[in-house]
Amino acid sequence: MIIFIVMLLLILISNAHRADKKVIEISELNKLKRELRAEYIDTQTTLMRMKMESTIRQKAKKMGLKPTQTPPKRIKVIDKE
Repeated sequence: MIIFIVMLLLILISNAHRADKKVIEISELNKLKRELRAEYIDTQTTLMRMKMESTIRQKAKKMGLKPTQTPPKRIKVIDKE
């Protein structure tokens, strides 16, 4: 009878340790998720700034390019079959 109780206590302790490890692992994964999300938002913000027309104009100006004064023309393609 005492051996049975000891076995149950060992199983109980083992399960408690496993649960603690899972809680720690979940906490670490949540911390990593927050860090990755922050990095994603920073990268997205940087990309949005790079795609802004004013930024592109500044970079083009440094390369010696300037905006055209005439609007673009449409090219009509007539399919002859």
